[in-house]
Formats: sequence, structure tokens, C-alpha cells
Amino acid sequence: GDANANAAPNAVSPASLRAPPSAHCSHLASSARTASRVLQSLSGEKRVALLLRIADLLEERTNTIMAANADDVARADAQGTLPPATRQRLALKEGKIKQVAAGTR
Repeated sequence: GDANANAAPNAVSPASLRAPPSAHCSHLASSARTASRVLQSLSGEKRVALLLRIADLLEERTNTIMAANADDVARADAQGTLPPATRQRLALKEGKIKQVAAGTR
């Protein structure tokens, strides 16, 4: 099967992470606008089902999310360019993922 069959259509690719930050942010903003339009076009029932699935996936993939975040934090620490307050916001705690999942529900 296709390794990307379950990937989000606007998922962040490794290549996009190598782009300048402004280009990456523009891509993310564009993807968010597209996703917003898609969500608005869904029936209320489908939108609720999708949000519940997103919450479930956040919880199911907490370890993956935490590992990717740890990599991001390590990379930021190695570069030494983030102000301490920004670095603190970057570092996720597992409870935050649970909180986001609960808020999504």
C-alpha cells in the first residue's frame, strides 16, 4: 500500500521544513484556510465526527507528537537562538495534548 495513504492532504513535508520560515508559515496559513473552508462545507454531523476523530488521533499519537516535539526542542537548543520564553512555549507537556484533545471534543 501507499505509505502516505493516511497522511493529511496538507501535511508538513520534510522538504517544506527546509524552506525559509516565512515560506513555511505561508504554506501553513494557506493550508489552514483550505481546511477551514472544507470544515465549513461539511454538515454539522460530519464536522462533529471529524473533530472527534482528530481528538482521538491526538491521544493515540501522543508518543509520536511528544517525540517530534522533543526533536524540535533539541534542534532549537542546539541553535541557541530562541528566547527562553519562546523555548518554554515550544516544549510540549503530555497534559497539553490531552487538554487540546478535550477542547476539540
